[in-house]
Amino acid sequence: HKRCGPGTDAYKKATEKLGHDDDENYASRSVGECRYIVWVAVYGLGNKILTLASLFLYALLTERIVLVDQRKDLSDLFCGPFPATSWLLPLCLYLIHDYEDHDKMFFCEEDQNLIRQVPWLVFNANLYFIPSLWLIPSFQTELIKLFPQKETVFHHLSRYLFHPTNQVWGMVTRSYNAYLSRADETLGIQVRIKSKPAGYFQHFMDQILACTQTEKLFPEVAAPQSPQVTTNTSRSPKLKAVLVASLYPEYSEKLRTMYWESPSSTGEMLLVYQPSQEMYQQTDKKLHDQK
Repeated sequence: HKRCGPGTDAYKKATEKLGHDDDENYASRSVGECRYIVWVAVYGLGNKILTLASLFLYALLTERIVLVDQRKDLSDLFCGPFPATSWLLPLCLYLIHDYEDHDKMFFCEEDQNLIRQVPWLVFNANLYFIPSLWLIPSFQTELIKLFPQKETVFHHLSRYLFHPTNQVWGMVTRSYNAYLSRADETLGIQVRIKSKPAGYFQHFMDQILACTQTEKLFPEVAAPQSPQVTTNTSRSPKLKAVLVASLYPEYSEKLRTMYWESPSSTGEMLLVYQPSQEMYQQTDKKLHDQK
C-alpha cells in the first residue's frame, strides 16, 4: 500500500488508465508493478467478513493491493487497514452462492494464468472461498508455508483484518462483563432459519437439544426428585454461559426456561443470553450490524 495505494504516483497512473475507454484492451494494459483487487460488499455482515478474509488471502497469493469499496460503509464497525475507494472497474468476478459453471472457472489454474495479466479485479462475492484456493496448484506451496494447519486460516486472518471500532468494542465489553465474564465455560449457538416463513420451529429446538446434550455441551435436565441431584452449599455450582445468536427470541427463551424450571443432572447452572432479537434481517443497518 505504501508503494501502490491511494495517494501514490503508481495509484494515480493506474486509475488514469481506467478512464481510457477508447482502448478495447484497457482492462489488461500494464500498470507497472502494481495490480489491484477491489472488494465490493454484498449481503449481510457475516458474508462480508468471510469474503473479505478470503479476498485478502487471494491478494497475498497473487501480490495484489486490496482496496475496499465502502459504499456499504463499514467504518462504523471496523478500523480496517484498507483505504476506502469506489470506481467503475473493467473486470468483475462473480462468486455469489448461485454462481454458474463459467464463474467457477476462477478456481482453475489455466484461468488464473489469464487473470494474473489483468491489473484491476473487482470481487462481487458472498462466499467463504478460502478452501477452494488449495485446489489451485500454483498457490499450494505458499499456502502450506503460511498455514501449516488449514483449520487456523480464518482465525489468523480475522485477527489481523477485523478490529472493532471503539463504539462496537464498548458494546462487546459491556455485554461480556455483564453476562459472560463470571462463567466457568462459555458456549455460542447461532440459529439460522432458511425456510419461509421463518420463526420458531419445535423441530429446530429439538435438534439443538439433541446435538448439545449428545455432545455433552449441555447437561440433561434432571427428572423430578432425581436422587443424583444434590445441593452442595459449600461451593458454587459450575456456571455455563450460553450466547444465542438468532433473529428470534423463542430459542433462547425455551433454553432459559427449561434450565430454570428444573435443575440439571450434573448440578451445573446455565445462563442463557441473547444480545438482540430483531425478528427479521436488517442488512446494512448500522445498529443491527454493530450488535
